[in-house]
Amino acid sequence: VIAGMLLSARDIIGGNAWVKANADDENVGKAAEKAKKQFAGGEITGKTLGIIGLGAIGKRVAVAASALGMDIVGYDPFMDAVAAEQIVSGLRFVTDLDDLYEASDYITIHVPATDQTRGMIDAAAIGKMRDGVVFLNFSRDALVNDPDMAAALESGKVLRYVSDFANPAVVKMPNAIVLPHLGASTAEAEDNCAIMAVNEVMNYLTTGEKVNCVNL
Repeated sequence: VIAGMLLSARDIIGGNAWVKANADDENVGKAAEKAKKQFAGGEITGKTLGIIGLGAIGKRVAVAASALGMDIVGYDPFMDAVAAEQIVSGLRFVTDLDDLYEASDYITIHVPATDQTRGMIDAAAIGKMRDGVVFLNFSRDALVNDPDMAAALESGKVLRYVSDFANPAVVKMPNAIVLPHLGASTAEAEDNCAIMAVNEVMNYLTTGEKVNCVNL
């Protein structure tokens, strides 16, 4: 999520593509200094990040973004302000999503796909956001209404849409940064998943305890 936010703030992808395209230029270093203006962006320090869903991932994003100098606005219908205050100092907790939409330069969503959340990021929700907002969806594909997001990107209402859910609609959206689903694609994550699975089975066989259950 943090990497996606940085990619949206600075045109790192465009800059890297330019360098590769000019790899045969003997003066590529000097040329790059002249060309870098076209890849300029903005800083995330001092900007406001809205986090929809303050569960395990949302909490970590809040802590990391705050450490990078961002102001944090959080929303979670299953949490109260007292609990939210324990996540990170200065987090502003709201009980109305509209308040988060209106306050945020960047918005990241971390909720499950349910009957209540599918398509929740639609034209109505986007219309309440700041002009030029960056929206990050590393949670569930179905949370965002693709046609509405495409229209918002086309108009400039949404500056960037960053997601790791590649589907035929999203990959063709203008100003979208679409990645493979890379969240768990590390050697460490693979090892941790294996250890967790073994511990789950051992705990159940020895104590009957069931934790981290997904499909009961």
